[in-house]
Amino acid sequence: MTTFLHLQGRTAIEKYAKNLQICGSLSRLFSNSNIPYLQYRVSEQIFCKSFDADDLSRSDIAVDATKAELGLGIKTFGAKPRNHSFEKIAEFNADRNSYKYLSTEEKIRKISELRNHRIEFAKNGHNLGACQYHCIIRREGYFDLCEEEMPIISLDKIKNIKS
Repeated sequence: MTTFLHLQGRTAIEKYAKNLQICGSLSRLFSNSNIPYLQYRVSEQIFCKSFDADDLSRSDIAVDATKAELGLGIKTFGAKPRNHSFEKIAEFNADRNSYKYLSTEEKIRKISELRNHRIEFAKNGHNLGACQYHCIIRREGYFDLCEEEMPIISLDKIKNIKS
């Protein structure tokens, strides 16, 4: 997978890093923590302005930004001990009635279908060839960046479900 950052010019990446650094240093004004705080709406704005990406963050779809034919879901979260973290990727509150009384396996399949539909909706609606996550992980003293694919869930491969 070619990540978004690998396709960006040095100037844009430096601008992005500088903007993140500035926001991270400001968090010390209202917190004693050594882990910089970055509000998710701020991270989306910094990303779009730094990379001249289209901002879709208020659209409530699977991606927060687009550039060329790539959709990006921008996620900001703190690292937990041993680098494990359980973070919300998407909410399906409006669809809750369609899965709340299902068995565990049926619920997982239904939410997976909803997620797949949300990704396909974004891809079709914005002529995207691919989607990926751009993650900003807040660690003690710095931000760590990583990018991952945003794959469609293969429903036929869901198995060994434990409640």
